[in-house]
Amino acid sequence: MSDDKRKLREEIKLLKDGKLKGKIKTHVRDMIILPDMVGLSLSVHNGKEFHEITIKSEMVGHYLGEYSITNKRVQHGSPGVGSSRSSLYVPLKWLNMPTYHYSFNKFDKSKHVRSSLRERDISHKHAREIALAINGKSLEKAREFLERVINKEIAVPFRRYHNEVAHRSNIIDGFSAGRFPKKASNEFLRLLDNLETNAEYKGMDLDRLKIISIVVHKATKLKRFTPRAMGRSSPKIDTLVHVEIVAQEGQNN
Repeated sequence: MSDDKRKLREEIKLLKDGKLKGKIKTHVRDMIILPDMVGLSLSVHNGKEFHEITIKSEMVGHYLGEYSITNKRVQHGSPGVGSSRSSLYVPLKWLNMPTYHYSFNKFDKSKHVRSSLRERDISHKHAREIALAINGKSLEKAREFLERVINKEIAVPFRRYHNEVAHRSNIIDGFSAGRFPKKASNEFLRLLDNLETNAEYKGMDLDRLKIISIVVHKATKLKRFTPRAMGRSSPKIDTLVHVEIVAQEGQNN
């Protein structure tokens, strides 16, 4: 037994005999609680302050430090937030979270359905050209077109971003330059899945849905760098993409 533990045992004996006044303060956290210590009140140091504990019978055989916790719950955020069930709602501006809005201004809940992709890691140019290709189509035809693009059966016409883009024979709308953007097409298929789910929830007829608006925005820019020789580096910026789509029930296509 160490000197500190022996000293603590002596103080406990004096306290039980009534020869010691006041409370016992100790830093000996690895002292095993013995049966003769039951009923005593000790102040055990937790690394920052003394924490008072009362020895009970079920604590026998454990260490004193087990009942003087060295850490405590840390609550982040604004004062008072999350302290009760009534304060679980936190305004987005407090959490510094982004809020998104749709570009389609004439949205009517009774006849329109919409969906969106936010901050997707796809090419903005590819997304823009795909959006122009499927705008005005029914959901069935838009899905068929995207699946054929993925299988390289038909190319997406590149109307604006066609510099040094190869000409394709399997292309629509009378354009010559085109590509097969597989990654962006898969994301657009997920977007159509979300749109169909929202339409089913509203009780709309999926066979009559027609895309009336599809918008592509540039989103967050991820700034990185590419290592070069001689300790140099070149900036590398990845631009994420927002895609918004609105459909409406119309005539069968």
